[in-house]
Amino acid sequence: MAGLEAWFRQAPQPASRNPKESAGFIMNGGIQSEDHQESSGRRRKHRVALRAGIGVAAAAGLFTFGLEGVGAAAAESPNVCVAANGEVRTPEQVSGTATCSASGQGSVALANGDSSSATVDGAHNTARVRGADSHSTATGGDGNTAIVTGDGSSATASGGDGNTATVQGDFSTARADDGDGNTATVEGDASRAFATNGDGNTATVNGGGSLAEAGNGDGNTATVDGERSGARATDGDGNTATVNGDASGASAGSIGGLGTGDGNTAVVNGDRSSAQAGLGDDNTAIVNGDDSRATTAGGGDGNTATVDGNGGNATAGGGDGNTATVQGDFSTARADDGDANTATVNGEVSLAEAGIGDGNTATVEGDTSRAYATNGDGNTATVEGDASRAFATNGDGNTATVNGGGSLAEAGNGDGNTATVDGERSGARATDGDGNTATVNGDASGASAGSIGGLGTGDGNTAVVNGDRSSAQAGLGDDNTAIVNGDDGRATATTGGCVAEAGAGQQVTCPPVPAVE
Repeated sequence: MAGLEAWFRQAPQPASRNPKESAGFIMNGGIQSEDHQESSGRRRKHRVALRAGIGVAAAAGLFTFGLEGVGAAAAESPNVCVAANGEVRTPEQVSGTATCSASGQGSVALANGDSSSATVDGAHNTARVRGADSHSTATGGDGNTAIVTGDGSSATASGGDGNTATVQGDFSTARADDGDGNTATVEGDASRAFATNGDGNTATVNGGGSLAEAGNGDGNTATVDGERSGARATDGDGNTATVNGDASGASAGSIGGLGTGDGNTAVVNGDRSSAQAGLGDDNTAIVNGDDSRATTAGGGDGNTATVDGNGGNATAGGGDGNTATVQGDFSTARADDGDANTATVNGEVSLAEAGIGDGNTATVEGDTSRAYATNGDGNTATVEGDASRAFATNGDGNTATVNGGGSLAEAGNGDGNTATVDGERSGARATDGDGNTATVNGDASGASAGSIGGLGTGDGNTAVVNGDRSSAQAGLGDDNTAIVNGDDGRATATTGGCVAEAGAGQQVTCPPVPAVE
């Protein structure tokens, strides 16, 4: 009884002209007035009005209340309606625009507010409203609860058993229906929460102008803690979408209203960011930062896209088991269009892309750098440094590695090619054939194996530089070798089976260049 009376008393209370006129209090199941001069006739009228409703809901096991408590609340707010077990039990002295109805064993409907309504149909259902122009409905099943605290809001728990819809705020909506054990909760203004079309779905909003939707399946969870944000976990089972931030969005299961999926997880911790995990099963998209995006929208299973930074973008999908990870600001990682591809960036304004094939790996550690491992299977591109690039593309099993700033490694247009740079402003190319190797250890140096200057092809060629400002070229044929050990040297081996070795400041060509007479 005390809990019910306290709930009603939270509505705005008009000031009393005479303290004794509104000083009634509950004692021993009735209202005792402090005005000991009240006439015996008035006391009899109070007792007749109050006894009719004492202990209305006690038999239902919900809570015990006497209409004497409601009578006290009615003196404070004229728009009150109470119904229980099929009867409207509002005291006669109460008038106003609140309406209520309750049908079913142990049912309770309470409305407190101008033009408010509470409607119950079913066993052990509860509908409560405190606020103007608000509505609560608990129907179409048993054990449903709908509660509104605020103006212009609505809560609906129906179409199944054990559903709960709760609103605390103005102009908000909560729906938990068309299934069993669904829960929809709003704390905020102009927000919406829907847990529908399935069992055990949970939708929660804490903030204004936001949306949480969980449904079209079982065990989905959508949570928003922020303003003007949205979370959707739908069209599958066991999906989770979470937003902690403003103007952000998370989708798990379907994406943009398309497709289905189970066990997907989308999480945003930041403002103006987006996470999408779906169009398949067991996909994960996570953003920790502002103005960032993580998605597995390409479809497939077991894909993971993660951004930890601002202005970043991670995409994993279009296959199974792809992973794209960004740690840093304004960087991008893509692992898609194949299976088991991995793209990783740790740095600012950098890019890693692995895909259009299977088992490719692209890794960047540095700023304004790029790594591509694409258009084939088992390619690996790695950069450690700033403003560098690595390409392992257009073939299988190619490897391009850079350790240094402002450098380039390129391996591809064939299979099993390897290009490696350890130095600054250097380049290594192993392309246009199979099994070519180009290696540079030094600054401002270059090595080419296979094609030379973008011309010709060759297999099994090796070009190595150990020094600064040096060059080694092996190609335009097969099994050529060019090696430079020292600075400012140059070695060139072409045609086939040729070997050229040069030291510091030397220039060696195989086959030898004819002397000019």
